[in-house]
Amino acid sequence: MNYTSASVMHFSLILFFLLFSYPSQLYGDQSVMIIEKVLAVIDDEVITMEDYSKKLSDMKKRFPEIKPEEVMDMMINRILLLREARKMGIMKRLSDDEIINEYIDIKIRSSVFITEEEMMEFYDKNKDRFKNRGFNDVAHGIEHYLREQKTNKLLEEHIKELRRNAYIRIFP
Repeated sequence: MNYTSASVMHFSLILFFLLFSYPSQLYGDQSVMIIEKVLAVIDDEVITMEDYSKKLSDMKKRFPEIKPEEVMDMMINRILLLREARKMGIMKRLSDDEIINEYIDIKIRSSVFITEEEMMEFYDKNKDRFKNRGFNDVAHGIEHYLREQKTNKLLEEHIKELRRNAYIRIFP
């Protein structure tokens, strides 16, 4: 059988049309899906390149000196805290930030107590910062400051514990 250049051209066009017009029929639906790059896995949740890039860009605008690994750590911690909050039933119609803050209030801040002795000790060590104001004038501010310090320390320990108990994998 003798093939003419016209029939070879016709066959080539049909083959081209089949290969490039219907890739999902030849290769399945996966060939038309765009898969995002996964940067980190936290148990059954992921951080994608797109999510990370958005958060990094937002954080760089607010805090230009922030390091990329700090943003990744923050995103991982946020996922862990949100999961724990949901386990406690904190799923009201709140933003993620409000859910996390309520969780911290219930789980951590509610267990922080500041004694008057701690406040007096802080006042005595830092009298020069209070510019001749008496203890009673600054006691509320001192209590708030010390409560936040203790809360942050306990939160840091809590996050370390959550991270120890979670499967976390960060991809290069």
